[in-house]
Amino acid sequence: MTHIDMDAAVISGQSAAGFELGMNVRDIELLLSTADRSNRLPAPINVQLATGRTFVVTNAAGRVRTVFFGEHVRLGFNDRDELYCIAMSGGYRGLYLAKFGIGSPMKDLNELHSLEFDDGDEMNYPEGQLACGISFGGSSVSLETDPAQMISCMTVHDWSRKSVTPV
Repeated sequence: MTHIDMDAAVISGQSAAGFELGMNVRDIELLLSTADRSNRLPAPINVQLATGRTFVVTNAAGRVRTVFFGEHVRLGFNDRDELYCIAMSGGYRGLYLAKFGIGSPMKDLNELHSLEFDDGDEMNYPEGQLACGISFGGSSVSLETDPAQMISCMTVHDWSRKSVTPV
């Protein structure tokens, strides 16, 4: 892969931004070749991300854990170097179900999917899709508390892939 796709469709439990869950970090080596790297997030991280550059967070052994493509897309990798989470925000233009994107009213999405608010991570999940699928962030409160909130971020994820035992 040689570029990120800010217009790619958001597919629950599968893909977004041109990336597919389960893909290996080696599949994006070209994208990471000029990235800034650190084994911890710099403080303040928002200054680093505002540059629009790619930033890679590694573990002590140098293995990629998180990749930030500016402020808009973040990838999470597990111990087997497999992608388990794609998070999108800000200028991401791709749509979920060709209709819902960053800036869409959360209440419209709730009419299609009965959304469940998880106050632990402050995200909304379509009913029954907490472990594998998609989530939507808004104003960090439930729709009952703020029915006018807009979608500010989305994740496509498979949390069962997050922690695995290395082969």
